[in-house]
Amino acid sequence: MAAIVTAELMEKPALTASGLSLSLLAALIAAITGIVTRGLFATVLAGMVAYTALRYGFGL
Repeated sequence: MAAIVTAELMEKPALTASGLSLSLLAALIAAITGIVTRGLFATVLAGMVAYTALRYGFGL
């Protein structure tokens, strides 16, 4: 999972106009979810939902 997230961050960083990395924020949310729940499904789901919500919220 970490390799997939790292590849995604390096290949498509999804930066906002101010330079904020949405991919990194979504990865942080997924990491926190993974630590709290210790479940792979919840980690992947949280990362996908966070990334989609952040892109929608910032209009990317």
